[in-house]
Amino acid sequence: MASNDFVTINGQYVRVTSFTRDETQGMLSLVVIVRGDAARDEVQALLRDQPLTVAIGAEPPASMRVAGIDLRSSGEGARTIHRFAITLEPADMDEASGTSPDVPSSESALMQRLDAIERKLDDLIALMGRRS
Repeated sequence: MASNDFVTINGQYVRVTSFTRDETQGMLSLVVIVRGDAARDEVQALLRDQPLTVAIGAEPPASMRVAGIDLRSSGEGARTIHRFAITLEPADMDEASGTSPDVPSSESALMQRLDAIERKLDDLIALMGRRS
């Protein structure tokens, strides 16, 4: 992770364990770990408001929306630890990519990843065919 321990989402500071950025598609992946059900509910409520205004460090805020959330919990009662793996995409991604607005954003992001993998496999198969 970079030196930033916090990101700002809709004006609220959120401590992140890690984040990665896909510059080509403008996507962010954040990992947020909180303790207790109240903290989990706060994070979930924060992520419900779409689009999100996200700022990292001194960068200008960006309008983003949730492309996917993977929530894992461990423990019981007030000591429960909740780990959010959050994928954010630019709020205008569907318009820029030309995908249909009625396709859920997490599905379109998955399809884009699968298309990239398929192209790489096609390139590998073509390369192997040339070598034989």
